[in-house]
Amino acid sequence: MKAALRVLTALSERHEPDQSDVDELHWYAPADRQRPLDELVCDAIQRALKDREQSRKAVQVRLRERALGLTPAPPQEKRDEARPEITRLVREQNQRRQEYLALNAKLQRIGTALQQAAAHMVATDSNAADSQAARDSIQPLAPDVDLSALAHLLNEHIRLTRQMLLGQQALKEQDIER
Repeated sequence: MKAALRVLTALSERHEPDQSDVDELHWYAPADRQRPLDELVCDAIQRALKDREQSRKAVQVRLRERALGLTPAPPQEKRDEARPEITRLVREQNQRRQEYLALNAKLQRIGTALQQAAAHMVATDSNAADSQAARDSIQPLAPDVDLSALAHLLNEHIRLTRQMLLGQQALKEQDIER
């Protein structure tokens, strides 16, 4: 269909169509006689529509046979066995995502507070009020700001990022996009 559209576009713009598109149309709608390109395009489109209709009918027949019990349904044991595993993977991935978002928010708050404190300290001209403002801006973060706690938060961030990537890969392997 795309080749037919490209050939029709070239013809309507009075350009020579790409030979590979013309060859594709000849392959898809062969004929024993030479014919104009617009007829070739029409024949290819008609054949494509006929092929689609046959595919739809075949799918409907299979569904009807399955509904009537004439053909067995595809084995569901594998899907049923995998379902709890998939549910667990999705649940764990969602939990990791929540932890990751909370940790990102915490790191952003720390970064913002440290930037504010730095701005107050830069503005300080031996002004006690600016020094006090700098200290006050980081005071609420005291439990999180010591170097070991900050390193721990960053390590936790790295760990969660790795786990999320592994979880995404596991879900992708199960044909689940998240």
